[in-house]
Amino acid sequence: LLLFGTVRLLRPARIRPAPFDEAARARLRALGASPPAQADGVLWGEAGRAGFAFTRRDGLWIAHGDPAGERRDAINAIWRFRDLCERHGARPAFLGVGPEYLRIYADTGLETLPDPARPGRFLACDARRDLARLSREGAADSC
Repeated sequence: LLLFGTVRLLRPARIRPAPFDEAARARLRALGASPPAQADGVLWGEAGRAGFAFTRRDGLWIAHGDPAGERRDAINAIWRFRDLCERHGARPAFLGVGPEYLRIYADTGLETLPDPARPGRFLACDARRDLARLSREGAADSC
């Protein structure tokens, strides 16, 4: 029993995004978010009290704004997104984020830059690899 418990503790937690359906949209709105028209999934914090929608694009997963909801769970959702991207061989990016979580994005290894399309908002991404691609694809305008 002790061995089983130890293995369970050492095994990484499974992170599963929820589908981006009407229920997820309603839940995001209730938390204060403005969900995008289209997304590939929603990631909730571990406690389920914060979350955000995201889109997958060839090795780059793009979160649409800051997580909405309780601050502690929002921070957890940011880290979970980074872990989820890493497990799938993708790089995370957050578009249209405010100043509240900039330190958290930096702690996860992302660089934050002013969003040229939205004054007072920021892009959090691997600037050397993804900034030109995000600008070229117009992804900053899609969230």
